[in-house]
Amino acid sequence: MAKSEAEDRTSAADAQGTEHDVAQISSSQATFVPPRENQPPTSAQSLGIPREDDGSQEENVDGRTTDMANNQTSGPNSTPKGLAFGDAVKQFQEKLDREFVAFEQQLQEQDPQDVVNGIESWDVLENDYHKEVGNVIAQEKDIMDGFDARFKQFLLWMQVSNERETSRALKRIKTQSAFVQNSETSLARQEQHYERVMEAFQSAMQLLSQPS
Repeated sequence: MAKSEAEDRTSAADAQGTEHDVAQISSSQATFVPPRENQPPTSAQSLGIPREDDGSQEENVDGRTTDMANNQTSGPNSTPKGLAFGDAVKQFQEKLDREFVAFEQQLQEQDPQDVVNGIESWDVLENDYHKEVGNVIAQEKDIMDGFDARFKQFLLWMQVSNERETSRALKRIKTQSAFVQNSETSLARQEQHYERVMEAFQSAMQLLSQPS
């Protein structure tokens, strides 16, 4: 009897454990929905993921916050609700103008004799400026003088080269003219010699043609 009662208790415990496992599996199947193909991604709230901030604002990429209830954007460059972009630009331009006018007034009210960065007077600053600039101007003058001298040498060389080239061209022309004249003289002499030979040949033919 004791053995049968123990077996009955064991079977009852196994049945209760099986029912508990089936209930857990059914509950997990009820909450888990497998994703379908071509289904758009769901939000974090639909998946059961808690949000860190449950307010009515969302953070954009540039760090600005958007009020979802009022549909307004707050940030360093945001404009009030209902304000046009042109009005915002106009207000910003007016702000810049006011700041510039204030800066000009501050410069006008400043005493020119005040000490600036440890400089006792403007005369000292002017003397230092002329001293430094004078050295630079002297160096620039030396460079320009050297460049001027080299340029004059270049012009002289070009002039001499042109003169020499002109004289060489004249000499070449004279040489070619003399060669042509010599050729013409030689040709004239050859023509005269040919004429004399022809005259002698004609005379010989006449002598041979006469009867003896």
